[in-house]
Amino acid sequence: MAGPGLPGDSILYLQTELIYRAEGQSEEKIQEILNGVREVYSILKSDYSESEMKEKLKAKYRQQFEKMSDEEKQRYGDLNTYMEMEIRIATSPWFRTFLKFDPRPFIEKIKCPVLAINGEKDLQVPPKQNLPAIEEALKRGGNKNFLIKELAGLNHLFQTSLYGTIGEYGVIEETISPVALETMLNWLKEILK
Repeated sequence: MAGPGLPGDSILYLQTELIYRAEGQSEEKIQEILNGVREVYSILKSDYSESEMKEKLKAKYRQQFEKMSDEEKQRYGDLNTYMEMEIRIATSPWFRTFLKFDPRPFIEKIKCPVLAINGEKDLQVPPKQNLPAIEEALKRGGNKNFLIKELAGLNHLFQTSLYGTIGEYGVIEETISPVALETMLNWLKEILK
């Protein structure tokens, strides 16, 4: 369910682009943001010591902050607080591992039946890029017993959604779409025949 088929950094680039696009940012602004993200990820994927990495990140965030308009700066608040929070998240073991992780070699080893589903409006694990990568890895590994399916109108949490934005998660009353549940149930019935 909404599993990645691409390396973590690729998913995060796509996620960033799609979320800013859904929020109505200009193409120029999106490209500026993505360039900054690439630079930060390059630092995080490096072999720098933790202290070197934190110093390089501080310099990068400071540089990005200085390029912002006054209105943008107000949204981020105090620069030092913002940098401390961002650096804590970015240098966490989980984030650095996810950034470097490529699921494809592991997917290739799966021999049991597989159901891979994503919501059409998933902005966190975009289906158009991840589902084909999962399918390709399964085929490369020789697995012939799988179903890959994109579910129309659903977000990352498999809720019926207008835009797929993260802000919708908490306001949609539906926990999980009946379409997602039915898809899983039908698949289970089929493989258990």
